[in-house]
Amino acid sequence: MSFTINIENWTQAVNSMLEQGSRSHVDRELYECELALNLHGVPTRFSCSGHTDRMPAFPYIIVGQNGNTLLPKYLTIMSIEPLSEKAIRLQCDILSQEAELGQNLLQLIDAFYNVRGKLSSFGRRLVIQAHGLCQYLLLNQGSIVGLYDRGDYLKEFVSFTTFLKDYLQ
Repeated sequence: MSFTINIENWTQAVNSMLEQGSRSHVDRELYECELALNLHGVPTRFSCSGHTDRMPAFPYIIVGQNGNTLLPKYLTIMSIEPLSEKAIRLQCDILSQEAELGQNLLQLIDAFYNVRGKLSSFGRRLVIQAHGLCQYLLLNQGSIVGLYDRGDYLKEFVSFTTFLKDYLQ
């Protein structure tokens, strides 16, 4: 997949997506990361830069298909005939989709840290965590264990976004 993105086109794309008003609340830094992930073929559902007044107090992006067509079929079949061959086949298809999505995201994260040439502190490092069926959370490792964030978590996402944008060119 090859894209050519310049700053003017990027700004127009972000502003266009923000104007569509698909969400009542948007954190621009993470929304740009979502757009960059989408352009790399990684679907996203939601993002938040965290809130100091309530949980979660850390930035994250939910990665996964918004309209996964296999899930409703699977749930219907599981309620009628949970051990059928059709149910097992659908479950394998869903798990395959989930694995492919996770591997694509992991490749981007690995490339980011390989190109960067230095590891950030382990607390800042971006990791993926399973989040239900066919979804992942992209978040900082330190947020999982409750390390205090001095703004470094969001900076890591912004650096990752810059890498993704550069990687598109």
